Order: sequence, then structure tokens, then C-alpha cells
Amino acid sequence: MSYSKSNKLILLLVTFISSCNSEKSISNSIKISAWGVDVSSTKNVLETGLFEGEKYQYVVSSYPVISAAKNSNSKIEIYENITSKFAAKHSVNGFPQAGLFINTELENNTEKEPLIKSFLTKFDNTVNSFVEEKSDVIEYMSKYSSDLNKQTSYFGFNSNLIKSVINGNKLSFISLNNNPNIDEFNKFNKIFDYSINSDKLSKYYLNQYNEEKTDYSDLKISVPYGGPSASVLPFIFNDDNLNENIEFTTPVNIRSSLTSGNKDFVIFDSTTGINISNKLVRMVTYGNLYLVSTGNDENNKLDSNDKIFAYGENLITGKVTKDIYEK
Repeated sequence: MSYSKSNKLILLLVTFISSCNSEKSISNSIKISAWGVDVSSTKNVLETGLFEGEKYQYVVSSYPVISAAKNSNSKIEIYENITSKFAAKHSVNGFPQAGLFINTELENNTEKEPLIKSFLTKFDNTVNSFVEEKSDVIEYMSKYSSDLNKQTSYFGFNSNLIKSVINGNKLSFISLNNNPNIDEFNKFNKIFDYSINSDKLSKYYLNQYNEEKTDYSDLKISVPYGGPSASVLPFIFNDDNLNENIEFTTPVNIRSSLTSGNKDFVIFDSTTGINISNKLVRMVTYGNLYLVSTGNDENNKLDSNDKIFAYGENLITGKVTKDIYEK
């Protein structure tokens, strides 16, 4: 009888351990099935639930693309907030997603300090307006065109889309007062394999100004299609003239601008930009990343059998995604 009880106990322990190992194996075997270049590449997968003819159960994406896709696919819904999971895992507030970088030559041009300070004053005020969930700067998009399709073609998004994500600050804009200091940046060094020191930060970083002018036509600014670029909307006009020195473009072109130094300011993926350029002047967004269900998962539970489409494998979003799901 004693032998029988021992065998039963051993069997129960083996079953329990096997079950735990099985769950751990499933968790650790989750892999990203396919990668897109940037966030815009996730829109079609969200809308159709398909990539290259195959069904995908989940997509890693960001606002405002998620909101835009909902207009075409009512089945999609947020499965989990990746930023929140990352923050809890590493005891941080989020992750440095998009940053504003200043050209080194401009940084060292003392004659243009008043212009730079004026630009940063207006930039900071714009970002704060989004943090406070105000939509007044969106009027600049309507000034460009009342046609939503034309807005989308030019900016990569339209005014209705931006309005839909202002509530709750879904774009995760970060105010100047909450920009991370060196100690906060250093928390991410080991996670993302980069190092930030004071030499990589602009002398204007964390400094607040109250100077403002109206003519910024001398500044060449390049920003990516997508949410963070809404921070430059007040600069797209000089009086009633469209400022052609403000460029809305692809991440590939932004990277080229950082490498060549042919722009005064660019907005780009923070860790990538820091590795290319050495002057971060502002953090713009701080963690806008979600796992979205396409409606194709029959058991509505993320597991190793599900296909996941994500974006920016070598950008900060890709690194965060892999940190949460593949490590």
C-alpha cells in the first residue's frame, strides 16, 4: 500500500512538471512569423487577416494605423498592450520609440540658436497639446486640404484619424517634462544593445524655451509617415504658403537623411537614430505598441500555432516585440 501511494505521488509530480514544461515550451516557442519594414506595412494584414495568402491571427502594430484598419475590419481588437508588458517586465514607464534629432552642424551654429530655440518652443507646445488631448493643431491639415484622401497621400494619415487617437493619448506622445534623463536611458542599454551618454544628447535636450517666431522656412525637416509626424503640423505653413522644406516620407529616406546630414531635424526610431546620429534633441513618443487580434484565432488565445506579423525587426519596436514574445 505504501509503495502504491509513492508511485501515485511520483506520477502526480511527473505529470505536474511535464505540464509546466509543456506550458513553458509553448510560451518560449512563440515566434514572429513575418516582418514588415514599418508600421504602414501592418495595415493590410490587419484589414484582411492575410499575409502572402496565409491567415494570420495576430499583428503587432501602433496607432493611428490600428484605428485606420478598424474602419475596414470590425473584427480586429487589441489583444494586449505590449508597452505595458514591457514596462512591467523591466520596471520602466515605456520605451523610447520616436526621437527628434538635430543635425550636428546646426547644433554647433551659434548664430541660429534663436531659430532653434523658437522651433523647439513651438514643437514642445505642439507635443504638449497632444498629451493634453487637444486637437487644435489638426486645423493645419484642413488648411492643406479638406479632402481626406489628399491628406492621407501627403501626411500618411488624415485629420479624422488623428482625432480618433487623441483621446487617451494613444500615440504615446511624451511631454518635455517627462523626457528621460541619462539614468533612465541607461536602463535600456542592455536590453537594446546601445549606449547613450551625454555626448549623444543635444545641448538643447531637456531645456525649455519660450521664444517663438513664425517663419521656419529655412529649416529642412524630414519626418516619417505616421503618428509622430503630427508634432510638426504647425510648421507646414509660412503664412498661407505650404512649407516645402517639411518632408513627410519613408523610414528609408529618413535613415538616409540622418546618414548624410542633409536635414536640420528628423524624427526617427530612437535607438537607430542614436546609433547613426549623435544628437538627440527630444523624445517624441514613448511606447505605442500593441498586439492586435485579426479575428482569425479560433480559441482567442496566443500560442505557438498562431501566426504573428510584426514590423521594424531591427527598430525599437521589433526589439521590444522580440523581448516580450521570443525571449
